Amino acid sequence: MKHFAPTLSADGLADQLRKMVAEMPVGARLPTVRKLMSDHGVSQHLVQSALTQLRAEGAVASHVGRGTFVGARPGPSTTTATRSVLTLAYDSPYERSDVIASSLHRALIQKRYDSMTVTYHDHMQAIDMLRGGRRYDACVLQPRTSVIHASVLALLRDLSDSVIIEGQMADGLDVDAISNDPATCVQIALKHLTELGHRRIAWVSEENNQNFFRLCVRFFEAARALVGADEAAMPALFAPMRKTERNFEDLPGALKPLFDKGPAEAPTAVVVASFSDGATVAGAFEKLGLSIPRDVSVIKIGTPDVPSDHIGRLAVIGRPTGQVTQSVLDRLEWRWRNRTAPFGTVLDQPAFVPRSSTAAPRTRR
Repeated sequence: MKHFAPTLSADGLADQLRKMVAEMPVGARLPTVRKLMSDHGVSQHLVQSALTQLRAEGAVASHVGRGTFVGARPGPSTTTATRSVLTLAYDSPYERSDVIASSLHRALIQKRYDSMTVTYHDHMQAIDMLRGGRRYDACVLQPRTSVIHASVLALLRDLSDSVIIEGQMADGLDVDAISNDPATCVQIALKHLTELGHRRIAWVSEENNQNFFRLCVRFFEAARALVGADEAAMPALFAPMRKTERNFEDLPGALKPLFDKGPAEAPTAVVVASFSDGATVAGAFEKLGLSIPRDVSVIKIGTPDVPSDHIGRLAVIGRPTGQVTQSVLDRLEWRWRNRTAPFGTVLDQPAFVPRSSTAAPRTRR
């Protein structure tokens, strides 16, 4: 028997089995699971996972006690080599958006899907450009920080039966969505800061209509009630945003009232949930004459592996770009296998990268 090859994924093995099946006549019996394990040097679990993919596509059929057999030849839209995916991404200065769009495009190409990314600023121009065009096996919408226009969603539903919104929640819209988990973000932030000894913790969020930011605040307020803290000790506030640019209107001005209370009442730690970059967040504290983390510990809700988010020093809670890419791919392929399943939002579990912006408070009052 060959040595196991743990680097071969279920998807990679499925691709190899597809090639084998393509050369076999319909109704032919596939080798046994044990034989496939030996031929490909993989575990039984990988073989079963790969066969599950082929059964979902109709490429093979399994019969208990008899084995697995070549099924009817799949049509042109059911093989990985011919699937097509359109990614429609809103133009934004936020680096995370470009990094994820590029990562998703590369991952789709590596999976041998046809991938096209279209970036737009005016949603009506995007609609005019795409209306009446080809259909796709899936469409991914990256609204980023923009409003999700109903007309854009309607267009994408015309272009494909499988639509995924990346980065926002979308329950009740007859599409799938992938979003960061707000409850877990709050839990990670508060656990880290309270373990350091912080008891006066402020939560600052963008003032917009995004459910994620508003749910973060609601979970923070619920946690505050559970520990018996009052609003003065754990304040939550929404900082106004500029209308023409996705950035805070005046983050230092929004933070200033928190620290005007004096050292005995001011927060010793602040969590900032925002699409704004790390330089904007850190710069706001510096303008107030506050040193991070000597005077105040700071955590940003964002993307841990995007340099403009962490600027080499900020602790960040969020989903790395590779995780987001894989989550979108997983949901796409799940939807293709479960076309009649209810639509909904998948909440991704965030990671935490501490870096150097948090420390124990200088004095524990």
